[in-house]
Amino acid sequence: MLAEPVSERFRNKLVLKFEFRSRSANGTLFYGRSSKNPNEMIALVLQDGHLQYKIKCPSLHADVRLSARDGARLNDNSWHSIHYTAKFGRYGQKGQIEVDGVKHTKRYDVNCEQLTSLVMGGHSPDIRQHPYYFDVSDSHGHFEGCIRKVSLSYFLSTPPKYYAVSQCEQ
Repeated sequence: MLAEPVSERFRNKLVLKFEFRSRSANGTLFYGRSSKNPNEMIALVLQDGHLQYKIKCPSLHADVRLSARDGARLNDNSWHSIHYTAKFGRYGQKGQIEVDGVKHTKRYDVNCEQLTSLVMGGHSPDIRQHPYYFDVSDSHGHFEGCIRKVSLSYFLSTPPKYYAVSQCEQ
């Protein structure tokens, strides 16, 4: 799913909730970027069955591994919940990601522009033009699995676009 552009911008706070399941060890769950500065992006990807939060901004490039309960891999074909919150402030960004109820909170002193687009479950067709394309594509690729119960804290200014979507098995 591609949500671009969102209403106004994500202003001061973005909240994204969803559930996913997968048997594939690698794939992009979501990434967001700014239209004002396309060199900036955030992403949440599965890498070898574990979650990686990727930040690419002028002041910070980071890959943060997020652990699930007991360090378990998340490509077990079970449903897992994600609750992502980003607060954009004058002195940086505070991010929190909950994975199956386990909180990962960190304050990042970054100067990223606020996000104006969000892509879930893979890549938009134009990502090959993005400078960090290889950071989210080579080892991660499109997400193979199911995503459900998506909730976003903002209304979209245009309907979402869908690419290569199929029905989930129950």
